[in-house]
Amino acid sequence: AMDRAEAGAGLEFYWTGYSQDLINQIRLDLKVSALFPHVPMPSGVYKLPVEVGPATAYIVPENTADTGQTSITGSNVGTANVTLTATSCGALTRISRELDQDAIVPLVPMIQRNLLRGLANGLEDAILNGDTTATHMDTDTEAAGASHVATAFPGLRKLALANSYKTDISTWNLSKLRDMRKGMGKFGINPRDLALVVSNSAYIQMLSWA
Repeated sequence: AMDRAEAGAGLEFYWTGYSQDLINQIRLDLKVSALFPHVPMPSGVYKLPVEVGPATAYIVPENTADTGQTSITGSNVGTANVTLTATSCGALTRISRELDQDAIVPLVPMIQRNLLRGLANGLEDAILNGDTTATHMDTDTEAAGASHVATAFPGLRKLALANSYKTDISTWNLSKLRDMRKGMGKFGINPRDLALVVSNSAYIQMLSWA
């Protein structure tokens, strides 16, 4: 019997159509990068001035004469700076002229969107998982080599580990969350300055908290 699978007996006549509607991958919104200020760098090395301490207040006695009186004790504003050193990250997709012309969907706009998404994913990955030490803290990233985007700069997890900013959350509940916030000292006071970066599982678990 002739059928669609048999060469020479129907296969050559079987037509397969392609839809022009492109199905996009399901992706979560990227949230972590937007938590931080983005600093335009006019040069590869760029310094940000930082105020680190206020002037000191002192008791001032009443001055009762024109000369020889007690002056206010002087103090300086604490100053420092942060040095930013740029690291370039990029994404590349090659496409032949023929495929661009013959593909059922417009490929160049899709590739452009895909590249932008890839760059955003890379930035998010580096912010969370970045590590610049000789051996990366994650074995899969270490195996990927020195060009992996998560070797661009120290990320949140690495900074927390390096400074022992840890709370045992083997039991994940509201009390543990407040322990974490307590450990942040003055930086944990204003909830508008805080964010929780959690897995899907932890997020769903948190929805049941009172």
